[in-house]
Amino acid sequence: MKTQILTATLLMMCLTACNTYYRMTTVVSPNGQVRKNIYTRGDSAFLSGDKSHNPFLFNLDSGWEIEPCEQDTSRNYNVKVTKQGYLAEDFSNPVPTEDYMRPLAVPQESMNKRFKWFYTYYTFTSRYLQLTEKGPIPISNYLDSTEIKLWFRGDLHDYPGITGMNGVELNGILDRIADKFNKWYSNSMYEISFEIVQSVANTSANPLAMRLPEIKDTLYTLISKKEVDEISPAKICQYLDNYFGTSDFSSIEKEHKKRIDSMYDEKTRLVNLFGISMDYELVMPGVVVAANTPFKNQDTLVWKVDAYRIFTGDYVLTAESRTPNLWSFIVTALLIAVSTGCFIKVFRRRKRS
Repeated sequence: MKTQILTATLLMMCLTACNTYYRMTTVVSPNGQVRKNIYTRGDSAFLSGDKSHNPFLFNLDSGWEIEPCEQDTSRNYNVKVTKQGYLAEDFSNPVPTEDYMRPLAVPQESMNKRFKWFYTYYTFTSRYLQLTEKGPIPISNYLDSTEIKLWFRGDLHDYPGITGMNGVELNGILDRIADKFNKWYSNSMYEISFEIVQSVANTSANPLAMRLPEIKDTLYTLISKKEVDEISPAKICQYLDNYFGTSDFSSIEKEHKKRIDSMYDEKTRLVNLFGISMDYELVMPGVVVAANTPFKNQDTLVWKVDAYRIFTGDYVLTAESRTPNLWSFIVTALLIAVSTGCFIKVFRRRKRS
């Protein structure tokens, strides 16, 4: 299969190589309090007390305790922060270190405790809100709803005919979806880069800037036929120079490089979110009776959280557990015993009479 422009395969390989990993453990107590431990890797400055090097996704208030931890060989964690309290009071207003990171940094969480006679039920919900920044091209232009669910969340339920397929057949489906996703990503990066070049070129006195709107689609068609591993404003300027037989656009790029780089970083900052991967672990009181995750490590529920899973909708983690009210069983047994005794006594009196 031909390599697409700045293929998502290369993107994913890069993100995997430079991923930032987090592990969040949330332990719910029977009294309704929660204790959170969040692990990641910090640099030596942060470990020495410099909070300006904060590696976490949110600003640490005074309630968070910072502790070094034994280095994890698989994820390379070396520091954790810990906090205990009630969700509504002590975890309600975290501030993300960067506002665009809010969807991953600040989930909306709640814990509901309900008493029933024999059991007390605990329901925990953590909602990661859908990304608001998704690039200039709707993903639905390339993938249908079932492909989106499969690609971003691994949801097989609605994909037609997938049950019973072998690995080769599944790989063929994923290859086709990946090809569409690559084209979407390439088109999105082209739109961003071309828009930046056009914006900067319009401020110059170069008459060729006036022709950019009319050749935009033609240029993309020409580029899409080539095998390239990068698309950026600098590359767009090179392609424009080749198209018009000039060096004007490369000169514009060099003259306004700082401004162009700043615009490009701002418009492609969404890519940074796809380098974040989190294992969300939850321990509930008592016995878990329902949860929307297939992953479990003994009494710990585990979810995978990343930008892919919140790209097309909210990602909701839910779990319910229950603890027995032992006193209610004792009281019920006593009531049954007393009622039975009274019934027998009344029955015997009537029998005698």
